[in-house]
Amino acid sequence: MSTQCQDSCVGHIMSCTLLSHSESFSMNEMAVITDRISEEIKKTQIHAEQVKNDFKNKLASGKATREELIISETQTELPAEPIEKQKALDQSVLCSVACCCNQNPSAGSSDQNLYQACVHGVFATADAALNYKSRYKSEVSFDMGIETDGIPKPLMHRDPNNPDCTEPSHNWMARTKEVMGYKPGKGYIRRPDLTIVKNPAKPPTVDNIERVIEYKFRGDRRDKKQDEAYSDIAGGPENYSIYRIGNNPLDDEMVCNCKNPSQIV
Repeated sequence: MSTQCQDSCVGHIMSCTLLSHSESFSMNEMAVITDRISEEIKKTQIHAEQVKNDFKNKLASGKATREELIISETQTELPAEPIEKQKALDQSVLCSVACCCNQNPSAGSSDQNLYQACVHGVFATADAALNYKSRYKSEVSFDMGIETDGIPKPLMHRDPNNPDCTEPSHNWMARTKEVMGYKPGKGYIRRPDLTIVKNPAKPPTVDNIERVIEYKFRGDRRDKKQDEAYSDIAGGPENYSIYRIGNNPLDDEMVCNCKNPSQIV
């Protein structure tokens, strides 16, 4: 995972979850998590200062315009209306992480850029810091119920003391024996990049899913069957969004303004 993106985004993800869902946390959890957010925000402030200085150096060298510097420092005010406020918070989170990872991807063993690995690392770190009660759940594996009822079911960590465990399973391959008729490579298990839940205190079952997000970086190809499966997990195509980062989007894809990730475009 990109350490730079972790430093600049984890605190933001945690804060946005608490702004929307503080009632999902106990008083003890709030005390611990607030301390964690303070630590993460310090990292964010250091990173922001580094970004600002980098822009100023580019401005001095003619590699950036003064307008780009102003945009980079602009903070978008949150709308007062609850639905629009949540939309703005989600856009800020989704695009801040994606834009950072597009510029600072994780590096593979052969120095290849691993954009998705960066995104997963950032969101998974924030989820763990929130005691697995993040609104934004990264790479949860779903049993698609192909040979049963056709209802996608999340594979969560087994906890006999907590049937509503919100921690994703860490080894989905070991769980395939639980999937009726499982065949590898046939879509019996699907794993969206990001699942946004309505109630972070409950697992991402179909009735608790608000949106499913798929990130496509640069020239990543779309897969029709994947899109159909993710729409099923989301409860319909209206709750499924594909974000294209670093390339021209297709007609049905969302985009981010990486100069100001909080802007809704």
